[in-house]
Amino acid sequence: MELKNLNSFRAAHRAVAYEMQRQIMILNEGGVIEQETRGWNDDAGESYSMRGKENAHDYRYFPEPDLLPVEFTDEDIENFRKGLPELPETRRERFIRNYQITPYDAHVLTLEKPCADYFEAAASKAKSPKLVANWIVGDLMRELSESGKTFADCPLSPNNLRAMVDLIHDGTINGKIGKTVFSEMFATGRTAAEIIQEKGLVQVSDEGAILKFVEDAITINPAQVQQYKEGKKNVLQYLVGQVMKASRGKANPQTVLKLLAEKLDA
Repeated sequence: MELKNLNSFRAAHRAVAYEMQRQIMILNEGGVIEQETRGWNDDAGESYSMRGKENAHDYRYFPEPDLLPVEFTDEDIENFRKGLPELPETRRERFIRNYQITPYDAHVLTLEKPCADYFEAAASKAKSPKLVANWIVGDLMRELSESGKTFADCPLSPNNLRAMVDLIHDGTINGKIGKTVFSEMFATGRTAAEIIQEKGLVQVSDEGAILKFVEDAITINPAQVQQYKEGKKNVLQYLVGQVMKASRGKANPQTVLKLLAEKLDA
């Protein structure tokens, strides 16, 4: 197959990566890779068929007269192989094995080297590499896309992201507060600890402190309480939401759920 309209190294890199995935998908579905010339649309990030080629000689290959033949020994080839950096497929498999992340996340994280480097820098010392992967694949990639930035000029360092994710993992803040903290970290470059301390965002896990919010939610929502007692258990999530709203998102959701269930089932 031949690719045309590659006007930069970046375009060539993106086109080859796209074609790899396109052809893998075709083969996995039992299809056949056609001999053809395809054009590259850099804006759309995809290739398109231009014309078919029935045989290899249709490409009219010819030798370059100004280049001398180059011969490599098996030893040369082995030395070249040893000098190669870790290839994306190998890195993908290592991420799955070492960090216990999903094949999908590993695939997304290794599409570009700067992204894979960022993840590894953040995950290598993280308490939950899987949680780090979730934040990168979701929130961080969205912020980068919307701001027109890349991992190369990301205002949020891998270490700062890792520190924030560790706070979520430890229960210092919950996921909802984490999103607020994350957005400010990305916008300002400040650390999670600084933002949490300044805004008083530490998650409340003390049952005694949360119990007051729970009792208030039960008192001011008698209709929902009655529905719960009649068997409509999904109403419990509504009451959890009321407690979270009253606590300004600081209450530990698991503790809220536990206390509500205990009170309503008593």
